[in-house]
Amino acid sequence: MLPRLTNTYEQFSLRAHAHIISSKTWGSHCSFAPVAYNAHTSDNSMPPPMSYMGQTSQWICLRIGIILILALWTIPAGWTTHSFPEITGIVPEPSPHLNPVSLTIPECWLPHSAIGRPVSIVGQAPIWSPDNCHMHGWSPISAPGLEATSANSYQRDGKTDTYISIDINPPPDEETEIRSFIIYTDIDILFEGAGATTITVTAEVDGVPPFNTDTTIPITVSGSGVASAVDFAPVTNFDIVVPSGATSGSATFILTPENDLVDETNETITVASTSSLVNGTDEISLRDDDAAPTGISLDATPNVAHEDGGPEVFTVTATVDGQTTYATAQSIPITVTGTLVAGAVDFKPVPDFSIEIPAEGRSGSATFTLTPENDSVSETDETITVASSNTAVTNSISFLLRDDDAAPRGINILTNTNVVYEDLGAQDIEVTLEVSGSTTYTTEQTVPITVTGTGAAGVVGFDPVENFSIVLPAQAMTASSTLTITPVDDLLDEANETITLASSSPEVTGPATINLVDDDPTPSITLNATPATISEADGATQVTITAGWDGQVAFPIDQIIPLSITGSGTDAAVDFTSVTNLDLRIAAGTNGGTATFTLTPVDDSEDEADEFITISSTNSLVSTSATITLTDDDATPTISLAVNPPDITESDGATVITLTASINGLTAFAESQTIPINVAGSGITAAVDFLPVQDFNITLEAGAYSETATFTLTPIDDLEDEADETITVASTSALVANSATIVLLDDDATPGILLSATPSSVHEDDGPTEITVTATVDGATTFGAPQNLPINVSGSDVPAAVDFAPVTDFNLIIDAGSSTGSATFTLIPENDTENELDESITIASTSPLTTNQTTITLIDDDPDKVVLSVAPETVHENSGPQTVSVTGTLEGFQAFSTDRTVTLSISGSGNPLAVDFEPVADIDLVFQAGLFTATAMFDLIPIDDLEFESDETVTVSSTDAIVSGPVFITLVNDDAEPEGIVLESSPSVIEEDAGLTKVKVSANVQGGTRYSTDQVIVLSITDDGNPNSVAYTSVSEITLTIPAGAASGNAEFDITPENNNLHQPDGIVTISSSSAVVLNTTDLTLANDDSAPTGIFLSAQPTLISEDAGP
Repeated sequence: MLPRLTNTYEQFSLRAHAHIISSKTWGSHCSFAPVAYNAHTSDNSMPPPMSYMGQTSQWICLRIGIILILALWTIPAGWTTHSFPEITGIVPEPSPHLNPVSLTIPECWLPHSAIGRPVSIVGQAPIWSPDNCHMHGWSPISAPGLEATSANSYQRDGKTDTYISIDINPPPDEETEIRSFIIYTDIDILFEGAGATTITVTAEVDGVPPFNTDTTIPITVSGSGVASAVDFAPVTNFDIVVPSGATSGSATFILTPENDLVDETNETITVASTSSLVNGTDEISLRDDDAAPTGISLDATPNVAHEDGGPEVFTVTATVDGQTTYATAQSIPITVTGTLVAGAVDFKPVPDFSIEIPAEGRSGSATFTLTPENDSVSETDETITVASSNTAVTNSISFLLRDDDAAPRGINILTNTNVVYEDLGAQDIEVTLEVSGSTTYTTEQTVPITVTGTGAAGVVGFDPVENFSIVLPAQAMTASSTLTITPVDDLLDEANETITLASSSPEVTGPATINLVDDDPTPSITLNATPATISEADGATQVTITAGWDGQVAFPIDQIIPLSITGSGTDAAVDFTSVTNLDLRIAAGTNGGTATFTLTPVDDSEDEADEFITISSTNSLVSTSATITLTDDDATPTISLAVNPPDITESDGATVITLTASINGLTAFAESQTIPINVAGSGITAAVDFLPVQDFNITLEAGAYSETATFTLTPIDDLEDEADETITVASTSALVANSATIVLLDDDATPGILLSATPSSVHEDDGPTEITVTATVDGATTFGAPQNLPINVSGSDVPAAVDFAPVTDFNLIIDAGSSTGSATFTLIPENDTENELDESITIASTSPLTTNQTTITLIDDDPDKVVLSVAPETVHENSGPQTVSVTGTLEGFQAFSTDRTVTLSISGSGNPLAVDFEPVADIDLVFQAGLFTATAMFDLIPIDDLEFESDETVTVSSTDAIVSGPVFITLVNDDAEPEGIVLESSPSVIEEDAGLTKVKVSANVQGGTRYSTDQVIVLSITDDGNPNSVAYTSVSEITLTIPAGAASGNAEFDITPENNNLHQPDGIVTISSSSAVVLNTTDLTLANDDSAPTGIFLSAQPTLISEDAGP
């Protein structure tokens, strides 16, 4: 049986089953508390079908007479529960023969929605009282047409229970019939790659007669809403119309799967209806046809890092392998690790991070920063691995972090000093190991050190030093240790010892050395000879050579001093018999030594020089040789020179001179004497010249007292006024006691000098002019020496004469033997416009040799001034090319004596805002000789534009000083000022959802003219002030420029409307400017794209409150 439902569910089609599971006589009535019947819906609007078995149970107490019938109703779990009051039915005693019976049911127990639906009733023949129903205020009704469908019986507690089933048939009244539809599709499974497919949906009347009117069934097609499922194009809702009298109707729709390369889950598409007449839905399985991606590959850039590169950003990219992608976002955890090898390049740890590949994306990237530890240690390259724990990742990436430090170039052994001294006792030496280069070793280096001397004899000794080692720590640049060197201090002159610190380590670049310095001065050996003087007549004499020195220092080993005995090599000295070289021995530890030899002089009667015999040694220890003087016992004569004739005149020509060399005294030379002779002048340039005389010899034979020789002296007979020359005849021989002289007499008179200048005249306007002053020797005679003439230049001192710049005094030189000399100076007239007298310039010299002065005339060239005039004096901008005539007129009555050209320039004011004109080249105004006026013409071409400009002043001028001043032409502007500037914007309307949009603002000059300068307009972008209208992201001011002469200018800005779901007024954006020339503002509409809400739906919870529920 069914309880009454609310009106909301009156059209609900429901099949219900009730089963009486126990019965018992309780008395006159059922005192069991009322139990609510629960109906359940999935969408809070339509209860579902009931079934016999289920998960949720609800007991219903049926009060039927005195029999309490408990029925079990099973209800699907998860549905919304609607509560109804207690229900009671009154059932007459059934027939045991299963004949048709009539069932009396209270109206409250059987709503219209249940009539006509099969209801199974199982009951026991009861003892019932009709009054029981009336106890609840219900009126019984009769529902005819009940038919018993089955019966059985069984024994329980000694009693027989009889069970019958009764169907409630629908009454004939059509208005009480409830109909429903089922819907189904012709395709249950569709694959993603099937493309657009037509699906037929059928609505079929569910088991009852058809409707007698057309029935419209609205159909919806929807997916599961799972993002990772196969996608399909949205399907618009549509209707199925079931014609009147028909049991079904159909309609089609196009289902278009999105055939992509994404590995997705299958999609369940539900075909349903919002109509309460439809019972149930149908489903289509949309199957994915894409294989899962084969994996994810990692890649990183760059693919190498360098220790000295500093922090470097690496990009790691995760790329989906294969042709398909994932339907869901993939998060790839990434780790960055090194090898942990101790000797490799270090870097700061990199925190783990993730790469996100968006759903259906092919790749994703992330970055990390690698910061190497930039040290000076020579390390191995580090291998850095980028990997992921994600099982889909098929690879890891490795790249090298390269070391930038070269291997150390070795280890140098250094000492804090490279010198120790014999007399300072034990001396500590700090020995340092220093790594060569800028890098260090990664491991500890143990360096063995040996300390040795040379082992040579005669060197400074020292106590032996034990071998030792120095440990250079890993990555250290230096390490040190100390050793002690103890020299042997004695009084022997020893050689310095070289102490070597060496190592067998292959890393050591070489040994260090320390110089052990002897403190004993090296004896400086002096040789002495006894006797020191021997006469030529002494005969054979024994000579003793002694080697000695100052101080107590001795030699550590025997010293052999080789001695050689040599003469001076002078042939004229006293001779002696040669002596064989010999050795002198100094024993070790002694302070000297001796040797002897025999010296035998050659005794003769020649006048010879004393002989100096030297006893020397090649040994470097010998600082002083011994000397023996072998004295001559014969007197030495001298020689005198004389010439004949003693003087000659310049004009005598070539003359033979006789030179006589005579011995003074009675002693003659034992050997012939060759006397070298040279003939030389005084060296005075201005003296009489002569031809050079070759040096020659005069020879005195042995025993002779005099000898003569001749040479030719040739004076140079010229016309130069020279001094007398003194010629000396002399000898370099020490035997010659004097020199002889010859006087060479000049025979020329002293000349005078004349001055002249060219050019002899200069015009005032010639500008700087070079003047040449020439000095000429008067007569045939010239000067034997250069003549320096001081020159001065002076004016007449007449104030009205032409002026010139002062000229500094200068010198003019006439070279020796020359008849002329010249010099130049620059004469700079003062070129003014004054009509002046010619100036007479004097050139003179203070030298007594000059016999005159010379003059130059400076000629004035100034006529009267030139006055300029032009015609026309006014030209209009729009008048086109105009020929302008320029006339020059000389003031006064003095014209030019020759043609005179005056250059004229035509220029504007330089004002960029004035009327423009085509450039005009310079023109020449030519005054013909004797005429007072001259005329020249040029074309003035104004530039006729539309710009509002000021009038231009055109100047005709000249840099020529003769022109008294410029003249002017006025170039008149003919353009009115523009009316102003009008703003426009495009687009004029922007939809709210348009996103970032570029807006173009145009500024247009109004009227037929243009501005002559750039118009810079600052534009403000403001809203309408309505807080409820469509808003936008604030826009800063922008600048728009209309170039000079242009009709318009443009500027752009970006605007982004605020896209929301609010139904609001359109926003008005105003573009404006504070510029006085801007005539308007322009508006931009931000159009709202959200429709007004359809209304407001009210709901309340709970929808039913029992009378006894309380507050």
